Amino acid sequence: YVGNLDPSVTAEVIYSLFEMIGVIKRHRLFFHEKYAEFAFVEYFDEIIAHTALKALNGRRLVNKPMMINFATNTGNFKSIDISSHSRVFVGDLSSEVNEGILKKRFDTYGLISHVQIVRDPSSFKSKGYGYITFFDRLGAERSIELMKDETLGKWPIRTEWARSSNHEANESGDGSRREMNYEDVYKQTTNDNTS
Repeated sequence: YVGNLDPSVTAEVIYSLFEMIGVIKRHRLFFHEKYAEFAFVEYFDEIIAHTALKALNGRRLVNKPMMINFATNTGNFKSIDISSHSRVFVGDLSSEVNEGILKKRFDTYGLISHVQIVRDPSSFKSKGYGYITFFDRLGAERSIELMKDETLGKWPIRTEWARSSNHEANESGDGSRREMNYEDVYKQTTNDNTS
């Protein structure tokens, strides 16, 4: 557990800092309306995790001392279930856009519970898309409507309801099905599709 983080800290910064100690299995950065920004970092090796705790606990990151401890399930902190929150897909992201930039650009539309840029696991480079999770549906709807085709980084971005891999491609953000027209289908195809 890594707490007391400045809002400008991104998942890339957390990864870079903790990767200096050892190989990271996974990491995740969280935003919450009631708590300061925090992250979880998991190492493959427990000894490396102990080393990171000793080396980085209390160290200043963006002028704030990090509070690092082993994550436990003691009930003192309840994990945030974001499954009922409203999730927005953001596509066509240029490579310089990170989680902090994405959060800053979208947080005017509502309270954000999570921001994720999908990255290649070996190179950690952005795959050009990500997700923003809002606490409420209204913030997500407004961001989809108002940020669609807005320039972020080098080019315009796409915004739409995020779909989980087990849902139909024509399911809307509220779980109801909608009929897709030619434009919707066309926009989802790749440039090399000749079917």
